[in-house]
Amino acid sequence: MSRMLIRRTNSPLSSRQSSAKGLPRRPYIRHRTCSVKGMSRGKWPRVLLLLFIVLQAADGLLTYAAVERFGLAAEGNPVLGTWMLLTGSESALLGAKTVACLCGAVLYATGVHHVLAGLSALYLFAAVVPWLHIFATTS
Repeated sequence: MSRMLIRRTNSPLSSRQSSAKGLPRRPYIRHRTCSVKGMSRGKWPRVLLLLFIVLQAADGLLTYAAVERFGLAAEGNPVLGTWMLLTGSESALLGAKTVACLCGAVLYATGVHHVLAGLSALYLFAAVVPWLHIFATTS
């Protein structure tokens, strides 16, 4: 297990208390993103978050254009389609994409950048590129 999310380290406080009591040092558990070194891995995580947000916005705009052009049948997600019927396509898409961006921010903040990269690739090739292809061929 070379990439563990949790690592055991010795706390400076616990080592002082342990030596005073004469007991062995007890390690405590710390998440890998809690250290200052682990948080800064260059600019790539921020670029990934920005790319994810841009792809969410592009998917939202393209979905809105498709729903306006082809009707609600263009939306493949039945839950989102129902919300579009209930609240309108603008507010339903804005809400869905806001929640998606907040979830991406949580992934960024917790340091799970590879998942954020995978979701960005998924949105690019499964949502944005197909909409662009549909609009290019039906004009």
